[in-house]
Amino acid sequence: LGVVEKSEERLEVLRSAGETINKYINTVATPSPPTSLSSIPKNNACLSTTVESAFTPVLTAFVSSNLIESYTLQSGDGLPRDLPPSTSSSPLTPNFKPFDIYDDEDYEVGRDVNMVLEVKKPAWLTSAFQINGENSLFSPSFLSPTLSSSILSTDVSLRPVQSYFIDDTYRPNPTEFYPSSEILQFTFYKK
Repeated sequence: LGVVEKSEERLEVLRSAGETINKYINTVATPSPPTSLSSIPKNNACLSTTVESAFTPVLTAFVSSNLIESYTLQSGDGLPRDLPPSTSSSPLTPNFKPFDIYDDEDYEVGRDVNMVLEVKKPAWLTSAFQINGENSLFSPSFLSPTLSSSILSTDVSLRPVQSYFIDDTYRPNPTEFYPSSEILQFTFYKK
């Protein structure tokens, strides 16, 4: 990708890579058949069901292949959506759903809805942090384009994904920053 000079071309290369990985995950790497996105009625599915169905096979494949240690989904507004263990049916995170009915309503009336994905110890973390510090348009992470590809095959639109790095340990010297997680912020909107 260092040879690709225009940012539009770089984005197209990443988009293509994400689509290729997503196709592979949905055909070969997933031990059981993934939830078919075509089984979700495009205009009747709520945002939470659509995102869960699209993201689950990708995140499961990345964890099982040891590309990421674990992940956590959070609502974009920071409000808790914890459910008692007995009532939760989400395979993404057993006791947590990133969206509630208010998020689904906001989405239906055309408002942006945010979701945050925290990825613990991804294999690409050190290189992504270094390249980001050099203000490059390239990112060695293929999780974001793969997740974007999986959601864009539905009726949901997605704004560019924002990426942040988190160091879980406090250090008084700000130059001693050693990230342990990558945060991906997804913003969904209705087409």
